[in-house]
Amino acid sequence: MEINGYKSFDKYHKNRYGIYMEEGKTYHTDGIIEFGINGNDFHFCKYLEDTIKFQKQDDGLINPVIAQVTGFGKIVEENDKVYDYYNLYAAEYITINKFLSRKEIINYALNLGVIGMHRFIK
Repeated sequence: MEINGYKSFDKYHKNRYGIYMEEGKTYHTDGIIEFGINGNDFHFCKYLEDTIKFQKQDDGLINPVIAQVTGFGKIVEENDKVYDYYNLYAAEYITINKFLSRKEIINYALNLGVIGMHRFIK
């Protein structure tokens, strides 16, 4: 299985667990693929706007770094209706295809339309 999506990073291109990831590289994890802080996987979202919810408070929306990614191998999907997170994935492999520029993120948001924009600023 292969799914395209988006992943957020801090301004140093580290994920929320401090792992530095480079554009064009593929990363792999061993073990059981499961969701959560204690999971053994790479998390990403189907929609760019959902990645912003995962930014750390200290980095927040000031310096979002968002990449287009492809997850593959074993993938688990999570939908958390309590916190309104949908189409979240945990993957065995992830490729960082491209880090998006600020302009690309803004253009993405502007093309969402009214309903999509609501998801972006929520």
